[in-house]
Amino acid sequence: MKQPIPITVADELRFSTAKNTVLSEQTLDAGIGTLSEKTLHKILKLYIEPDSSKHEIKHLGSIADVKNEDGIFEIQTRNYDKLFPKLKKFLPDTHVTVICPLASEKYVRWINKETGEIGEKRKSPKRESIYDAFKLLFGIRGILPNENLTVRVMYLKVDDFRYLNGWDKSRKRGSSRMERIPNAILGEQVLRTAEDYADFIPSTLGNEFTAPELAREIKRTSRFTFYVLKLLVAVGALSEAGKRGRVTLYKRNFPI
Repeated sequence: MKQPIPITVADELRFSTAKNTVLSEQTLDAGIGTLSEKTLHKILKLYIEPDSSKHEIKHLGSIADVKNEDGIFEIQTRNYDKLFPKLKKFLPDTHVTVICPLASEKYVRWINKETGEIGEKRKSPKRESIYDAFKLLFGIRGILPNENLTVRVMYLKVDDFRYLNGWDKSRKRGSSRMERIPNAILGEQVLRTAEDYADFIPSTLGNEFTAPELAREIKRTSRFTFYVLKLLVAVGALSEAGKRGRVTLYKRNFPI
């Protein structure tokens, strides 16, 4: 499996500068969640393009997050299907890079909505991986891959601020997120071609496998794995290859 692109000292400095610039605009305790634009989105825009005059640029009737000499950059954390109409307009005209941020290291802080009290930071066992990116990218599968499109998956260390408004006794299960603050960038993966996506199919599966076998390898539910498989088929990394008993069989288009 392809290893993430390591982050350089210059990258770390640029990220730290972007984060400090955004967070210095207001104190966290006084202003968390009051920004009209989410903090993670704003920090990543500054990290990608430090010149804020190149942010929120109108292009072909839509607003691009960043537009500079390298093309257009769109930062998307969820609901990728909503990005699809914009990409259909932009891609014939210019190169577009979609930034897909993932929380590969996460710390949670709980907020009492009634008192405003923010609890201590605790490390979460949950870690997002490239397969979470694949599930998100399912929303734009009809336009992948594209010679004018690059997907940059960014692995971040983040603080999640969540309301204690869940449905169980602890009030944590089913809770809603208030804000996500990125503290560091840990690495990146770049996806351009079908072969780039194929690199992340576990080699332990061989050249033909079923959905349950993939689910076991990536340690995800069958429903989650459905989106991963359909994305890999859509981009040309996999093909359906008949049945193994009653279960659909998938084969690699780039055999190992």
